[in-house]
Amino acid sequence: LESATEKIAIECCPTSNVMTLELATDYEGNLIHGLRKHPRLEKWLRDGYPISINTDDPGLFNTDSSTELILVTEAFKMETPWVIVSLMMNSVQQIFESKKLKDHLTGEMMVQ
Repeated sequence: LESATEKIAIECCPTSNVMTLELATDYEGNLIHGLRKHPRLEKWLRDGYPISINTDDPGLFNTDSSTELILVTEAFKMETPWVIVSLMMNSVQQIFESKKLKDHLTGEMMVQ
């Protein structure tokens, strides 16, 4: 995946990944600690790999998109609001829709 010329976008669901991969240990069992132990996420973020931060079964994990984005920024000390905007805009670029719709959605985010 990471060495290919054309990168395949990754959908990452932080809370779900921490819980299902058992990344949060009993003695330090919080989501931020667990997310820091994710096997690839920090590298993907650092290298600008195409990634979309999402939720997976929000009812079960009691989370939403905003919480997942904040969790990622806190876990990896990404302290500016523009990081969240950038993650959201990059997520839009990964959807299976026309360039026209992607550009429209990105434009709408910039207006907000």
